Parts: sequence; structure tokens; C-alpha cells
Amino acid sequence: RRSSRSLEPMDDEALLEDYSNDLETMLLLLEEFQTNGPQRIEKISRRVDAGDSQAVAVAARDLKATADALSATTLRNLAGALEQSTGLVTRGCQERLVARLRSEMSRCLDHIPVVVASARTVNRANR
Repeated sequence: RRSSRSLEPMDDEALLEDYSNDLETMLLLLEEFQTNGPQRIEKISRRVDAGDSQAVAVAARDLKATADALSATTLRNLAGALEQSTGLVTRGCQERLVARLRSEMSRCLDHIPVVVASARTVNRANR
């Protein structure tokens, strides 16, 4: 049985712990993610449509690294699966992975206000 915390798109506790000494950097990363995350998924989608396996792998690897930095485990795993699958599976399979990436990206974006609120609470408590 999975805990309710594992159902969250981001591990808030791990994220806050990772950036406990530099919450400002974490907030900047989250802002960049909100601004550019959806475009990154669309870029991957266009590369899948174009059949450019190498570009798909590079873009998926970049997204995987960002997701890892933000403790977004499911997004990281999906991006990793897409990175590893390039050249090995059909375009249809890759398109399904991109659809799952889109969905998980939306979950992450919807969760960011929760993370920001937690960071502000931690920041106030540390003053």
C-alpha cells in the first residue's frame, strides 16, 4: 500500500530539505519550471512527431534532470523511460509516453503553490 505522500507529484519534504539553505534558488527553479515546463513537453512532442530519436533522447534527459532536481519522481521516471525508449519502440508508444508526461507535468504545476506555501512557512520559521 502506498502512502498518500507518494501520490503527490513532488516530494515536498525532500525538496525543502535539498534547498533548506537556499530557498530562493528553489523558488527560482520552480518559477522557471512553471514558465518553461509545458513548452519543454511540446518540444519533445514535436521531436517525436519528426522522428528525431536523438533529439527526443536529449530533451527527455534534460527534463529528467530538472524533474530530479525538483523531487518530481514520476515525471523523472517518465522522462527517463522516454529517453531510454528512443529508437527501440514505435512512435505510437513514444506518443503515449508524451501524453503521460503532459499529464504529470500538469500535476506538478498544480502542486507548485503547495510547495511555495510550505517554503514560505519554513522560511518564516527559520527567521
